Amino acid sequence: MRDRLLNRTGSSRKWQFVSGAITLALMAYFIWMLQYDQFAALQALARLEPATFVITFALYSVAILAAVLTWGLLLNALGAQVDWRRHFQIYCMTLLARRLPGRLWHIAGRVVLYEPEGVSKVTTSLASVVELAVTLLSGVLLSLALWPFMQV
Repeated sequence: MRDRLLNRTGSSRKWQFVSGAITLALMAYFIWMLQYDQFAALQALARLEPATFVITFALYSVAILAAVLTWGLLLNALGAQVDWRRHFQIYCMTLLARRLPGRLWHIAGRVVLYEPEGVSKVTTSLASVVELAVTLLSGVLLSLALWPFMQV
């Protein structure tokens, strides 16, 4: 037990460093992009109403909580027994990796972070494939449902 806790702490520090480095890199990129198109960025910020920001933040927070709940239920259904707080931590840490090109980084991050929790690589990978399939299917069904209302 002691070795597992020590290993998990070291791994957690590595991921904190990596996620911090990625966050700093993205912030630097954003600042660099502002230098080239400052006027458009300032116009966009001027049009942003505080109420819109608050509503968007609240809706996005609910969406993330629903995604974590779905992910946790899926992984637990495949036999993993992980604390919900840990599901939330891992999901949020790997959410940034989802924005990188390709899904490899996102899935690899989950595999690495769930392994110390006793979840096999195969289980985490399978859950990620099922999640992708459900996401694609729900997108297709939503598009078909809204098709009659679209104006082309």
